[in-house]
Amino acid sequence: MRMIVMNHVQKMRNITEFVQQARIMAVDAILILSAEQSVQSGTPDTVYNVVLADDGISRLYRDNPALLIHQVLCNTSQTWQLGWATQMLTPTAHRGVGLLVQHETIKLWRRIINANIQIQVMDMGQYVVGIIVVKDTRLVRRAMLQRVHDLLKAQVKPVLLFGPPVFANDLLAWGWLARHEFTQQTLTKAWDWEVWCDCADEVGVLQTYRLPEGREGLIIDFK
Repeated sequence: MRMIVMNHVQKMRNITEFVQQARIMAVDAILILSAEQSVQSGTPDTVYNVVLADDGISRLYRDNPALLIHQVLCNTSQTWQLGWATQMLTPTAHRGVGLLVQHETIKLWRRIINANIQIQVMDMGQYVVGIIVVKDTRLVRRAMLQRVHDLLKAQVKPVLLFGPPVFANDLLAWGWLARHEFTQQTLTKAWDWEVWCDCADEVGVLQTYRLPEGREGLIIDFK
């Protein structure tokens, strides 16, 4: 399995070019850790192969980058499924995480540890993606992070975990493997989130990827 990971995506001007690159690279999954959509763009008329988090706030709007990528992918293949979970919202905009996976069924769930930290989990078949969402890292205590660790370690599948680098020491102490322990990795300081896993032997390559618009993302190859 090959996954592309992006962060801080508001608009993508070259979606068709991006999808073409993804097809050439034989990508099986696309993860957007933080995507923005505007309420003013309106809701799409009809969506297929879409799973929304059952939280009462997750919904899709027309300019959602993950939805736009999904629509282009589905023009030639109906095997792609989109999962979306809203993380933060205002009266005019929503921000959340989107996952597109081919030939798999996505399951979404979330646990709110307290007002300062929550974990968004996206089960994509063979693997589980966990995303630590915080309002202010200075307000997160070790016991809160321990709860995140316990929830993810309870999964029976390998977990890939994304979150702020400030949590690295505790997670490493609890047995999570950091990116420098992956078989190959070429991440640079431009990538501002850390990535950990409990399945380093499952990850073959972790490297940076230059998006068509010049932004930096990741490519993760699973063995």
